[in-house]
Amino acid sequence: MGELLRRLGMLLSMGRWRRELAEEMRLHRELRGEWRFGNELRLLERSQAQWGWTWLETWAQDIRHGLRLLRRTPLITALALVSLGLGIGATTTLFSLTDAVLLRPLAVNHPEQLAQVYTQGPDEASAAPWFTRHMWEQMREHQDVFSNVFAWANTEFYPRDREQPLWGAYASSSYFAGLGVHAEAGRLLGPHDDYRGCAKVAVISDAFWRNHFRGSPRALGVALDVANGPFTIVGVMPPGFLGTYIGRRADIVAPLCASPAMSAGGPDNWLLLLMGRRKPGVTLAAARTRLAAQAPGWMPTKRRNRRWTLTPASGGMNWFGRSYGTALLLLLGIALLVLLVACANLAALMLARAAARRQEIAVRRALGAGRLRLVRQLLTESGLLVLGGAALGVAFAVWACQAAERLLRAQLNLTLDGRVLLAALGLTLATAVLVGLAPALSVSRAKATSRAAGRRATVAAVAIAVILLAGAGLFLRSFAKLAAAPLGFDPAHVALVEVMAPDASHATSDIAPTRSRTVAALRALPGVTAASASLIVPSQGLQWDGPVRNRTGRTAGMFFNAVSPDYFRTLRTGLVAGRDFRTGDTEGAPLVVIVNQAAAHVLSAGAEAIGQPLWAGASGASAYEVIGVAEDAKYQGLRDPAPPQVYFALAQLAETSPTINFELRSPLPQATLAAEVHRVMRRNEPEASYQFRSFSNAIAGTLSTERLLAWLSGLFGGLALLLTAIGLYGIMAYNAERRKREFGIRLALGAEPRSVLRLALGDAAWVVGIGVAIGVPLAWVGARTAQAALSKLLYGLRPTDAATLGAAVVVLVAAALAAAWLPARRAARTDPMSTLRDDG
Repeated sequence: MGELLRRLGMLLSMGRWRRELAEEMRLHRELRGEWRFGNELRLLERSQAQWGWTWLETWAQDIRHGLRLLRRTPLITALALVSLGLGIGATTTLFSLTDAVLLRPLAVNHPEQLAQVYTQGPDEASAAPWFTRHMWEQMREHQDVFSNVFAWANTEFYPRDREQPLWGAYASSSYFAGLGVHAEAGRLLGPHDDYRGCAKVAVISDAFWRNHFRGSPRALGVALDVANGPFTIVGVMPPGFLGTYIGRRADIVAPLCASPAMSAGGPDNWLLLLMGRRKPGVTLAAARTRLAAQAPGWMPTKRRNRRWTLTPASGGMNWFGRSYGTALLLLLGIALLVLLVACANLAALMLARAAARRQEIAVRRALGAGRLRLVRQLLTESGLLVLGGAALGVAFAVWACQAAERLLRAQLNLTLDGRVLLAALGLTLATAVLVGLAPALSVSRAKATSRAAGRRATVAAVAIAVILLAGAGLFLRSFAKLAAAPLGFDPAHVALVEVMAPDASHATSDIAPTRSRTVAALRALPGVTAASASLIVPSQGLQWDGPVRNRTGRTAGMFFNAVSPDYFRTLRTGLVAGRDFRTGDTEGAPLVVIVNQAAAHVLSAGAEAIGQPLWAGASGASAYEVIGVAEDAKYQGLRDPAPPQVYFALAQLAETSPTINFELRSPLPQATLAAEVHRVMRRNEPEASYQFRSFSNAIAGTLSTERLLAWLSGLFGGLALLLTAIGLYGIMAYNAERRKREFGIRLALGAEPRSVLRLALGDAAWVVGIGVAIGVPLAWVGARTAQAALSKLLYGLRPTDAATLGAAVVVLVAAALAAAWLPARRAARTDPMSTLRDDG
């Protein structure tokens, strides 16, 4: 320990120790004489070696020398730092996104013990997570596989003083106890919050508490003025807990018994999600088997053929991951390829610089520097570049994570935690090795070998750039095709108003007339050319389906919607036959429906659909007359073809949902129209909460995955193109400088400048040609290998689309030759006399 402290003291006061050593050597030299003293420099090195940790001093010298060299080439240094910063930052950002969406468990106690409950029919490919209140109550009372089981229903709370809703949930009293979450302030939901007609209390998120109440304890007891409220705040969730739905932060959690849908909707509303914590020692397989044996008695009679099953739920309800998971993994791979391009180009530049420094290195070796010492020096230089790039990359990643949350319209708690920073550190070390090892190992080789290694690195960069540009082209073209795909309706100049009734306990007879007056008032607004109401807005992912039977007994599953008169005119969905709904199509009038072309083809088998009866609904007992056939329109998503669809008259529904959508077609600016809508809503439904948005923006929101892929792959492809051009420019500039004497001699012997230009460009053409020849097959093989995954992400294109691959090659070759043109042109303008004079 004493020796360690002594060496630490010597390290911290190195200047004093050197002065004392110099003074001691001076005294010895005077005592022994100059001729008997020996080589002073060698004695000095031996003495300092006895102090220990000389490697640290040598390393500091290498760092100072490396910084001086980097300052001498500011342009190359800046380009290297920026390219590495973008590569490392993009990779770190996408790793953070992938971690938050696919890898990170819920911030709860022992998340590995959680399991999600599903049901699945015998002929269904996927399981469904929805349950009724009756099924939840049966499971809660009779199951024996979970130590705690809880239910919740995701929802949106509509504040009266805000335009945007707050995401949250109605949850059972065991919700927080089952998750193992404790309150940061106040209390969480408990058994006293779980009875019919319970008090309207709420637990809020830590972020909502700090953003809106500045973390004040006075928030407890405050009433939140939201639709179906007010809700009194009784507690705050812990920091980091975002809820059980990945991608959305649960800002408000209220008791399940306060849910309007649960109190008024009866036991047939399939709204609840179920999750449980397995008992100690009970495996997932054993719990699944036991639950499947118990559950049939909990199902409605008509659903007894559905089996219950369990899946691990350590990551929560990750529908966000299902939507973006494949795209994020693909983008993470693309970002790693961009980083490889940056590494390859920097390695090529440093190889070229090492070749240009061969005289310096030769002198240093002649003075006694060993190969290991030179390798360490070059690795230190590359390490400085990479560390600087990593610092820029982390700063870029912090900004990019915030931008990604805004782009995805999600709350994912994208913080650079220890795992992400560790991954970034590993990425940095790997990059340093990739960038610096090849130049470092080439210091003892012939210069031709070093140049060949530099060319190989550039060829690798070109090949990877071909792959990235081909991928960017595929996703950009796919997004353009999807955005321009026919919808069956026209969302331009259409505004959507989603309205939630103040209390679902209101009778249907009270809601329906109010909504009829509201849609009439909206239709009468100045500048509104058409207005309608519907239960479901097309292409927004909501689903209402069921069996439909025609008079021949043929049954088919179809999608449903309930709409008011003028719905088709408002959305500009044409009627190809028959008539639209009328104001007289109400309760008590003959039941009528409109079908789309796909449904007419299925039910009428080519015959005239108008006037034909069909039976639809839960029991199939109600007979409807087909009065019209509408054009096909996209229902669930823009990728899917228009499904068979049946439109009911909204006024003929026996029950009305507490949520309704109004559609308004108007050329007025959105802000002007929103003000007019606000005036109508305050007059007709003063207690209701509503959300106003553009239909075009809503459609754009459904393309978020495709937009993310298109923009980011395009960004990475452009970055790879830029890095490749920079690397090729640097290599060509070094080569032109190295061959300056050769070009001067050629010109002095009568060669034309254009022949020198062709010679210089020939080097670039060779490198680009070899890179393209390698990159094209790799891109094609990669597309074929990932065809199944890519086909789900592309629209209207095959992953091996030849036109896209050809365009990528043309763009890359043009950019590469343009980058090589300036150094080649400079070489062709070499003055032969001055070159020969300088060389002599």
